[in-house]
Amino acid sequence: MTTGGPSFRKRTGSAGICPRLGAKIVVLNLDSSSPLTLGSAQIKWVEQQLVNLRKPVRFVIFNLHHPPVADIESGDGASHNPRPNEIALADY
Repeated sequence: MTTGGPSFRKRTGSAGICPRLGAKIVVLNLDSSSPLTLGSAQIKWVEQQLVNLRKPVRFVIFNLHHPPVADIESGDGASHNPRPNEIALADY
């Protein structure tokens, strides 16, 4: 397991968690409250994880609370619209 993002680090001493689901799938757990913008600690961590993937890995799943891509909702559903932080990740 590897680690890397700021708010999660304050709570656990780690920044992100990268578990493997078998030999072909890796899950990158990201902190939606920490910056996901280009050059942020969390994006640098993501880049490091991607560069260091083992050859058998075929799929990478990004897990975060707020979606980076979603239909824009109004009313009660608006709380789960993509925020600028997650949009930055989607644009990356």
